[in-house]
Amino acid sequence: MATNPAFLKFAIEDCFLAFRKYFELTYALHAKVLEFYKDHKNSDLLREIKSLEMDSNSIYKRMIEEVAWNISQHSPQADSLRFFLALLLSLKDVERFADYGYSIARIINKKNMDLFRVFGNFEVFQKMLFYVDSMWQRFLKGDGKVNARDFKFCENLKNEFVGLQKDSFSKITEFLTDFEVSDANKDLSSFVHIVLVKIGRSVDHVFNVIENFQQIRDPNAENAFILKEKE
Repeated sequence: MATNPAFLKFAIEDCFLAFRKYFELTYALHAKVLEFYKDHKNSDLLREIKSLEMDSNSIYKRMIEEVAWNISQHSPQADSLRFFLALLLSLKDVERFADYGYSIARIINKKNMDLFRVFGNFEVFQKMLFYVDSMWQRFLKGDGKVNARDFKFCENLKNEFVGLQKDSFSKITEFLTDFEVSDANKDLSSFVHIVLVKIGRSVDHVFNVIENFQQIRDPNAENAFILKEKE
């Protein structure tokens, strides 16, 4: 079936708007996680986080179906097809971003006081929110059209956060050495490290979105990156 350019353009704009709203919901989930960390006795917050996670799962499934329908209906070519493929990949990344937030909330619910003694004001999580928001705002600035400068900007942010994460690992591991001996809480170290890993993976999944959409503009970007890694 011949593609109607106007209908295809509308479908792309509609899908991108829905994707933006989906990400905003998952970011709101993470913001609620930070609230819950500071107010862990508030069971309403945990219920809100769980509700947002369930909403995320429903939106993910619905949008996957919508993208598949648009591809079959409009038979997009070249950049338009790459947009839908990037969207499919990115929907999974955003869904995983939400999953990690909910998972961290469950750990907070289980080990709240111990985590507070280790993480204090949860600065590493607050920084994660800052770096994720900075990447997302750069992404929106180009309406999802990620050029080389946008990609490099976001890549630098990701690398900065990796450095912060490693520093947190080092400092917290040193702290836990004495903390666990005195408190005989032998499982706390694993919980703390799981939280740090999940925070890092949250950043990874948001960066994956940037990477996915860069390939709309430059389909050879991934191959160039692989070749650079082999040098």
